[in-house]
Amino acid sequence: MAKLVDARDSKSRGSNTVSVRVRPPAPLRVGMSTDCIFCSISVGAITAQIIAHTDDVIVIKDISPKSEYHYLIIPRTHYPDLQAADETTISKLLRTAQTLACENSHLADYRLVINNGFQAGQRVFHLHIHFLAGKSLPEF
Repeated sequence: MAKLVDARDSKSRGSNTVSVRVRPPAPLRVGMSTDCIFCSISVGAITAQIIAHTDDVIVIKDISPKSEYHYLIIPRTHYPDLQAADETTISKLLRTAQTLACENSHLADYRLVINNGFQAGQRVFHLHIHFLAGKSLPEF
């Protein structure tokens, strides 16, 4: 996997990030949904705190964090849930989590969560992985 591009502003220090646009808003690509917030974030139509990105995956800060570091790892192609994704996409998402942890020592201990389906807690129907790290994650 290519090294993740850090989207932090050049004036940032440490883990402090700012909202930036990776590129100007672009039309949705094939495989994207016009009514999906994550597809809109992926093309820059909606602003988010972007932590890192590749051509296939984007990592953003969760707007409602459940831990000190709570990121969403999102494929740029729209898959409504894990069941719809192909092996290559799943592999890229997991490699992104590994890369985040390897390139940032403060993220070395982490938890990954995928909610698949409404009854499991999925509320945005675009596949994404919650990357949770930081001080004392509760056991479950």
